[in-house]
Amino acid sequence: MKTRQQQPIGPFLGEFETTILEGGRIRLPVHVILQLKEAGVERIHFGILPHRKALVIVPQAMWSDWIMKTEKQDPLLGTTDGFRSFIFPSRPSWWGPGGRLYIPDRLLHYAGLSGGQPLVILGAGDHFEIWNFDAYEEMRRRCEEGLQATRAAPPPASPRGPDNPSPKKDRLREEPEQKNLF
Repeated sequence: MKTRQQQPIGPFLGEFETTILEGGRIRLPVHVILQLKEAGVERIHFGILPHRKALVIVPQAMWSDWIMKTEKQDPLLGTTDGFRSFIFPSRPSWWGPGGRLYIPDRLLHYAGLSGGQPLVILGAGDHFEIWNFDAYEEMRRRCEEGLQATRAAPPPASPRGPDNPSPKKDRLREEPEQKNLF
């Protein structure tokens, strides 16, 4: 009997703005719902994006893989305290009619979200991220500054090798310049 190999879900892409409604609800943008439906996602899992003031929406079928990937990036998350802080507050969910989604209070508090506030939903490959609009803009600004600093830095020296000998050795190999004594 052939077993069907699980196909990766996603990639989820795009940047979408919406507003958090009173009572901790958001209306998922149409393009987010379409991407989830096209990937066959019916249930999702909310979680905290460690080291960021943001939340994640991960397809329920991918939640265990997402936890393992996140633990590899930060071993602290594999500890009991890491699980208590970042994994235990997460919970499964689904979107209702009109793409409305309820975010638990604990997660709203962590991400600095409140009613009437604008937020950004970002497709990040195998998950979506939910950002407070101001925190997202600050992250983008810092990233742009980092890119500008990288562009302004001189290029690294190329490694030496048979095709790229040391400039000092090149000068030693050259014939000494003849001085005109007359």
